[in-house]
Amino acid sequence: MRAKDIKQVVNSTAGYKFSGSAARKAVSSLGEMKGRDEPPSRWQSYNPMISRLIRHKLKSRLNTTETTALKSKTLGQTIRSVVSASSVRRISALLIALTLISSLSGCVYFNTFYNARKNFNEAESERKNSLAKGGKPRVNRSKYKIAIEKSSVVLEKHPDSKYYDDALYMIGVSYYWTTEYLKSQRKFRELLANFEESDYTIRSRLYLAKCKLALDERAEAIIIFQNLLETVDDDKIRTEAAFAIGDFYFDATEYEKANIYYEALIDSLASTDVGRRKGRLRVAEGYFARFSIPAAKDNFLAVLDMNPTLEEEYVANFRAGECSYLLQDIIGGLERFELLADDTRFYDSIGSVRLQIARGYELDDDMELALEEYENISVESEASPAAGAALYNLGLIYQFDLEDFDKSLEYYEQAKKKGRTRNPFYDESVRRAADIAKLATFKEGTALDTAATQEQIDQAAQAQLRLGELFLFDLNQPDSAVSAFQYAIDSLPNAYYTPRALLSLALTQRDYLEDTTSYDSLMQEFLVRYPKSDYYADALEILGLVGTEADTGYAGSYFAKAEHWLIEESNLDSAMKYYEFVADSFPQSKVSTKARFTLIWLDDKYNEQETDSTIYFAYGDLADLYPNDDYGKLAGQISSYSPKQQIAPTANGDSATFADLDQDSLELAAAVRESQESFVSVDTSLSQELRFYVREGRQLRDAQSRPRANNPLDFIYPVSAASQPDFFDLYFQVQIDFDGLVMDSKLMNPTQFSELNRLIKEQVDNFVFSSSKWGDLGRGDGWFVYKYRVTKPEYLR
Repeated sequence: MRAKDIKQVVNSTAGYKFSGSAARKAVSSLGEMKGRDEPPSRWQSYNPMISRLIRHKLKSRLNTTETTALKSKTLGQTIRSVVSASSVRRISALLIALTLISSLSGCVYFNTFYNARKNFNEAESERKNSLAKGGKPRVNRSKYKIAIEKSSVVLEKHPDSKYYDDALYMIGVSYYWTTEYLKSQRKFRELLANFEESDYTIRSRLYLAKCKLALDERAEAIIIFQNLLETVDDDKIRTEAAFAIGDFYFDATEYEKANIYYEALIDSLASTDVGRRKGRLRVAEGYFARFSIPAAKDNFLAVLDMNPTLEEEYVANFRAGECSYLLQDIIGGLERFELLADDTRFYDSIGSVRLQIARGYELDDDMELALEEYENISVESEASPAAGAALYNLGLIYQFDLEDFDKSLEYYEQAKKKGRTRNPFYDESVRRAADIAKLATFKEGTALDTAATQEQIDQAAQAQLRLGELFLFDLNQPDSAVSAFQYAIDSLPNAYYTPRALLSLALTQRDYLEDTTSYDSLMQEFLVRYPKSDYYADALEILGLVGTEADTGYAGSYFAKAEHWLIEESNLDSAMKYYEFVADSFPQSKVSTKARFTLIWLDDKYNEQETDSTIYFAYGDLADLYPNDDYGKLAGQISSYSPKQQIAPTANGDSATFADLDQDSLELAAAVRESQESFVSVDTSLSQELRFYVREGRQLRDAQSRPRANNPLDFIYPVSAASQPDFFDLYFQVQIDFDGLVMDSKLMNPTQFSELNRLIKEQVDNFVFSSSKWGDLGRGDGWFVYKYRVTKPEYLR
């Protein structure tokens, strides 16, 4: 079929389908068929109904003159008058093809948009219906995803479509509800920038503000919400804006500001009962969070008069019952929870309701009924979290009310077996079980015979101290703690840890038993009985006597004087005298071992008469005398150092290896010398703690042992660091200004767990130290060493 034949036929039908550019497009796409003939069989497969339709349209579009002239002719004769007879069938088939192609292109485009709209509408309906029932929004992610894909095809392939803004809006909303907030925000920005008159403009502003909230751009979001609230007449839009602002203030715990918007919703804005009920519930929760219990209860009860959904009815009744308990209306609370328990509509929540009933029995001091109810819950709701909670509460009753530790431990162990998924108190169950298990260990540690050594006596006092602290801090039994502390004071008066037990007893009387008279008496007793104790400095700090005339006479005070002469006055002789005084006069003090270690180090650094072997054996002796002390262990590490093969000068100036010298002295001594030289350059071959006290070639002093927090920071021990020891020390070099604030800090012995290192460094950087005891900070650069004791939580041990 020739191209001119196609043109002639197309032009004859221009008034119907292929007008203007469409006709030229059809010729361009199909008319370049010069010299090509299509087999008639190719066209016979088309639907005859379509063929008849095309013929009908051709006939109807002929002009009046042609119609008169051809009145007696068939449609086929008319076509043959235009082209040769041999091409009639091909022309008819071509007309069908042209029409189909043009129609198919439009159909594909419209079907794509139709499928996008269909999936989007279905997803939106499901979400809105779930909200109307009072539940959380149910998001059909798959349908939103299809809406995004189909709408994106419209944007890409049909940029001039009249549905372009529809497609943008559907993509933006779909991205929002599938939590792709950045992508959602970009679509709404595009819509607002290019379609100012679109029907979706206002809702796009609303969603843009929601995206900003989700992306934590809260200030910008609130401005948009406030503008919508003030300028838009649509109550639904204003309702959403008011809820958004109210929820923003609610989440920021600014409940009074939130209530302004919630009350506005209740009074006038909310166009449906759903909105008013939601506003009333939020008002009630705000009062509850502020512990305004009477107002909270009134608002929860008001929801019950507003035709609530099933979930809202449950929440309002449950919270009203809790409010009754807090208002000491135990009977009223029990009645409300029993009504919920008897209502079969709330069967799925029966475990939580029965836990509240058992709690009511406890509050009413009916332990028999409480135990029975908790036992029933643990059996009848075995597969639900209520069972784990019931077992945990049984452990609490036996521990605190009945003081049956064996039975309490049994229930905590059962609660542990439920695991985290079926026990909301799993971590607490683990911790309490571990605490009670320690009781036997600590009690065993206090057993002594008449031939006990001083070390055994100290260990027994330490076990008794830990037992008292366990009773006090973990088991909440101050009376039992008092007995444990008093036992150490009366039975082990000369033990190292007994002064601390006396301090703990005094603080227990003051802080837990509110007996200030006993506290004053015990603190005076401490000052008289233990003036040389290492805990004397703690007592001075508690009494506010640090820096006064009383701040002397104990090992730490003399050690501080030694450091003053060494570091600030550069007077080695005076420093050595004070270190020697500490070492000789306070044999039981931990500071004494530190002083002995420092003397050996100073001899090696400044006394040229001391030989390497002398220094080496001095460290060895210190390690033998104090094997369990930190500085004794440090000395042991140095004295057992394995030397590297290196060259040492001989008497005639030649060189020889250490292997050629006396293996019993010079080789080991040279190793110590090497480690001591590395101390100045802070080399890792030296024992760790020494390096922590060196900065730019000079030795640092210890900072105050108990700084205070500038702003309290939450610290949650990361579970990832559970493999760390139960107790360990992290050393920080801290730079402190004249106000005691930390200007800079460096963790000298970081753990392998970066999150733990970061959290603890945040704590240290937030400390405020008391700089008064350090003299003139201006003489140095304010750097000190602070030892941070890390205690792993019981439940991770």
